[in-house]
Amino acid sequence: MVLLFVLTGSNTTTLAVSDGSGLTFTQRLAFASESFVGGMIWEYYAVASSPLDSDNITVVPDQCCYTIRGLQVLGISGAHILTVYDQDPSVPATVSCPSATCGYCYANANTNPGACSASVQTISADLVIAAAQINDAPSCGGYQYSPAGYHPPPGFTRLSAPNGNFEIDYAITYTPSHIEFDCKGTDATAIVVDAIIESG
Repeated sequence: MVLLFVLTGSNTTTLAVSDGSGLTFTQRLAFASESFVGGMIWEYYAVASSPLDSDNITVVPDQCCYTIRGLQVLGISGAHILTVYDQDPSVPATVSCPSATCGYCYANANTNPGACSASVQTISADLVIAAAQINDAPSCGGYQYSPAGYHPPPGFTRLSAPNGNFEIDYAITYTPSHIEFDCKGTDATAIVVDAIIESG
């Protein structure tokens, strides 16, 4: 299957997603931070019946000049293509930051303070994906040269953090698990955590 995350401005109301191999993308969610106006995380997925080679995915916002601030595509082998997502009611998790629910994190090179977080409970072996919207600041973990230390999200591997606005991380679970994504030392404004169920 193919997973697509897009970060847009909050004035975008719809996205048109087209695929060079003829895949049909289904919208999973669109989440805008209630604490920080200015961005929205979108998630789409598509199921491919055969391997893809140099597939081209095009994303167009609903009106001229509405901004796409980040985009990440993942090809996932071994996903359960009938169920797709973990069926626990905690999945997906969406939180606005900063807030009492998310936590209070911000960028400061001297102290790398605070943590913003979101968590899910999985019921099976899953690929857990976290998307963080960041307000033009370092990736989760803060400044690597901070005297307070650098603390990337424990248990997760970063896939991309291309422009100070958007970050994608993943973790793999082999049994039912409580998974928490902690984003420290940066200006996180929204976090989405989702879980793709394994076919086996």
